[in-house]
Amino acid sequence: MRFCWTVRLTYDQTTTLIGAGLITTEVLNGLGRHEYYLQPGQRRMFAVLGWADWIQTFITLMFTKTSICLFLLRIVEDRKSRIALYSLIGSLILFSSVCVFLFLGICRPLKAYWDVGVDGICFSDRQFENIIIAQGGYSPNLRPWLSIC
Repeated sequence: MRFCWTVRLTYDQTTTLIGAGLITTEVLNGLGRHEYYLQPGQRRMFAVLGWADWIQTFITLMFTKTSICLFLLRIVEDRKSRIALYSLIGSLILFSSVCVFLFLGICRPLKAYWDVGVDGICFSDRQFENIIIAQGGYSPNLRPWLSIC
C-alpha cells in the first residue's frame, strides 16, 4: 500500500491505519488466545476493541468500494453506467450506515456489551451474526456490478 505523506492521507488510508491500530491492540489484549487464559480486564478490553473493529471493517469496505466507483466514474462516459455507479455508491453508503448504526445499538446501554456486570438489553447471538452475514453477503455481490459498469 502506498501512502501520500507529502500531500495528505485520504479517508481509505486513514481507516486502514485505524484498523491496523485496532488489530495490534486486540493482539495485545488476547486476540489468538483462548478466553480461559485471559484476565477479566483483557476480556472486557477485547470485547470493546472487537466491537470497534467490526464497525471499522464496515466503514473500510464502504470506502474501498466507493473509491473504486469514483475511479470508474472518471473513465466511464456512458450515461447508464454513470447512473448505475451513482446508485451503487448510494446503496453502499446506505447499507453500511445501517450496519454501523445496528452495531452502535447492539446493547442498551452499550456498556452492557462488554461489561457483564451491567444489566442491559442486547441483540441475541443470532441477530449479531445476521448483521455480519448480511454485510458479508452484500459486499462480495457488488463485485459483478463493478465489473459490468
